[in-house]
This record gives sequence, structure tokens and C-alpha cells, in this order.
Amino acid sequence: MRKYKTKYALLKNRPSRIPRDQWSSLVSYWLSDKAKRFTQANRNNGAKQMMSHTAGSKSIATLMDEQVLNGIEPTRAQIFILTHKKHKDGRPLDDDSAKAIKMINERMSNSESSTDQPPRSVASEGDMYSQVPDANNGHE
Repeated sequence: MRKYKTKYALLKNRPSRIPRDQWSSLVSYWLSDKAKRFTQANRNNGAKQMMSHTAGSKSIATLMDEQVLNGIEPTRAQIFILTHKKHKDGRPLDDDSAKAIKMINERMSNSESSTDQPPRSVASEGDMYSQVPDANNGHE
């Protein structure tokens, strides 16, 4: 349920961090049919997500770029592992994540020549990330 029930009430309660001249346009957009369709589509997509992750709204590409800034050239599989572990203690987020991480690690250790893509290359259907069940759901 919305906090403010009318457009007038919403307009009247402008947060200080948003300039006055932009607030009415923002409120009008939020109340538009277009924004409501986007919101509903996002809710529907979120409900379909099979596996939780810690990436938030960041794309895999953005996460990879952040790692590169830290001197790491990660693969998509490594990003998957990074985003499916708890930040505080490094444990998998849930049972599904634990299974997927275990599968990735086993395949990587059992493969003489990794099927994962080289860092910064175009993703391929045969890389380790694409082999994780439900890995792509909610990430791209």
C-alpha cells in the first residue's frame, strides 16, 4: 500500500535531496501508466527468480568491471560464485547456491582445459556459468 494516497499528498512531501523543480515531474512519472507497467513487469520478473544473489541491480558486466579495478580478471563463473555467497562470512546464500557453487568448483577442478571463457571475452553457451541451472535467471 502506498504511503501517500493522493498525488497532492505525495507532491507535498518532497524529500530534501530532490530539487523542487524536478519533484513534480518525478511524481507525474511514478503515477503514469508507463511507470506502473514497468513496476508490474519488475514484480513479475522478481517472482520468477529461482535463486537469490547479492548483486542487486548490477549487471554481470558491471561486477566484472569492478573486479578489474581491483586487479582481478574474473570469469562469469567466478562472478556467479562471488554473488551467491554471503559477504560477511563467505558461506553460500542458500542450498541452491551451494549446489551450483559446488558444481562449478567440481567442473573447474575436473577439467584440464577450462570450458570457462577467458576474462573480458564475449560470453559463450559453453562456459561454466551457462552450465549452472537457473544461473542466468535474474542476472541479465
